[in-house]
Amino acid sequence: MAQKPFVPTAFTVPLQYEAEGFLLEKLTPQHTRLDLEAVLRCRSHIAQRYRITDPDAWPNGNLTFEEDRSDLFMHQKQFEQRRGFAYTVLTPDKSKCLGCVYIDPVAADPSAGKQAACAEVNAKRDASCCTAYDAAITLWTDCDETDQKLYRVVKNWVAQVWPFQNPAWPSFEQETTGWRTLTDLPKSMPQHLGTKVLQTKRLVLRPFVAEDADPMFRNWASDPEVTKYLTWPAHVSAEVSDYVLKDWIPHYTEKDYYSWAIVPQKSSGILPETTGDEPIGNISVVRIEENTAVAEIGYCLGRSFWNQGIMTETLQAVIAFLLEQCGFNRIEARYDVNNPHSGQVMEKCGLKLQQVRKEGDTNNQGICDTAIRVLTADQYFAAWEASLAAKGNPAELWENLTAERKLLQQIKAYKPWNRQEELDQEEFIRLIENSARTGDADIFSRENRKVHLTASAWTVNKDRTKALMAYHNIYDSWSWLGGHADGERDLLSVAIREVKEESGVKAVIPLDENIFSIEILTVEGHEKKGDYVPSHLHFNVTYLLEVDETENIYCKADENSGVAWYPLDEAVTASAEPWFRQRIYSKLNAKLREYHV
Repeated sequence: MAQKPFVPTAFTVPLQYEAEGFLLEKLTPQHTRLDLEAVLRCRSHIAQRYRITDPDAWPNGNLTFEEDRSDLFMHQKQFEQRRGFAYTVLTPDKSKCLGCVYIDPVAADPSAGKQAACAEVNAKRDASCCTAYDAAITLWTDCDETDQKLYRVVKNWVAQVWPFQNPAWPSFEQETTGWRTLTDLPKSMPQHLGTKVLQTKRLVLRPFVAEDADPMFRNWASDPEVTKYLTWPAHVSAEVSDYVLKDWIPHYTEKDYYSWAIVPQKSSGILPETTGDEPIGNISVVRIEENTAVAEIGYCLGRSFWNQGIMTETLQAVIAFLLEQCGFNRIEARYDVNNPHSGQVMEKCGLKLQQVRKEGDTNNQGICDTAIRVLTADQYFAAWEASLAAKGNPAELWENLTAERKLLQQIKAYKPWNRQEELDQEEFIRLIENSARTGDADIFSRENRKVHLTASAWTVNKDRTKALMAYHNIYDSWSWLGGHADGERDLLSVAIREVKEESGVKAVIPLDENIFSIEILTVEGHEKKGDYVPSHLHFNVTYLLEVDETENIYCKADENSGVAWYPLDEAVTASAEPWFRQRIYSKLNAKLREYHV
């Protein structure tokens, strides 16, 4: 019998909520620096409120940045899988973390971390009370007074927005027994994302297509030297390669299937530019252990492409994706000890030799001694933090790096709507990757006078029949709402901030965390606050946001001279900028008409 979902499938889970000086925001690894500071500051009060006596239990004073970040990653995965919802509690300006709120199910699954505690709390009443509550909501701040104020705010929010009939409030309305289990998050929770397209300096890693059969056979699968230490024989014809791909390709619909074709970029010089989109090898996840979040990787590469650093570049990209994006806890790879070059690739990517199993495996050479190399998530993130330490605040730099990687993956995963977005997407990827590689001026800051990232919003009412527009002073036209990132890496937060600042509204609901539209905008030189701003480019991402049209709105005098709701078609014609009318606002309306939550 299928398990009943924690919240209904049709329920749109809020990403933010603001009231009485509290800003609740979906808890993610980007909050690590503020969260860690708050946990360490509030730990004595948390222990007192929830009767935590074990000095080694969370929150202990030895909590490290990477440990906290790992916990936040798990919270994020639970949120995205709709199995539990954790919110950081910030000051409205996001300068300080005040605490956290956790909304969890009460299912009595002993392996489910937080969920188990809820059952333990209820069990103190009677044997059947595990079903008495449909959610357990816990929270913490730095003192009882703030706890109580936050409790009242969250209780009102839950009653108004969330689909629960009888939530439990441990330590406020019920006993607190079990809190340690509540915070004991398991690390065995990978969020499977499937074979996403990955891009490196010289390569594109993508799913295989049927047309790859001939180059697969020609470039590596037919070569006995390539398959010498593998477990499958060299292909005797292109028909065999075609048969293999027909078996692989249908699996791309499965989120836990990972198999990439290794394709050189045309500009890499690895293949002649006339060759086209041709794979030269393969890298796959060949084994997954769900309970311990282990992924074992296997790979092969055409002999003509050995000793060029291609496999190291490929393996590094896949490891980063599996650990940073999917949340695996451990990467493994193995090789025949008579094939030390493969082990050297693994070593360059940080995998440590764990053991050599005498006659512990078989391949095309028969029974063999196999070496197993391992890289854990803690080792990976600790290595990154160490490498960043010499450049400044490692926590802040790590947050920035992670946010940029996440944005890059979002841009790569984005499906272009038209030719404009297709070409702009290519430029976005090039800009972000070049910035990360060369360390050029920060593209998230307007201090970069040539080009910087911005975020805009197509802000609609609940019926999605109107758009909120502002009369922009510089452009002398009605336009959408949005602005500069000014160092903020979370562009969705930038869009929400700009809508609030430019219109005066208090409650802004993201209809989707994903990017709704992308565009590169030209900005002509102009005067602003008495200084000249030279012509430059805005690499802009747009989000779809919702605002209650009954809210009071007002203009921001230093930027706009009016704010108003327009019916969707009139929002287009209200603009005095022909290019925006044709290329941006008409496109946004067309996409909105096909949008489904």
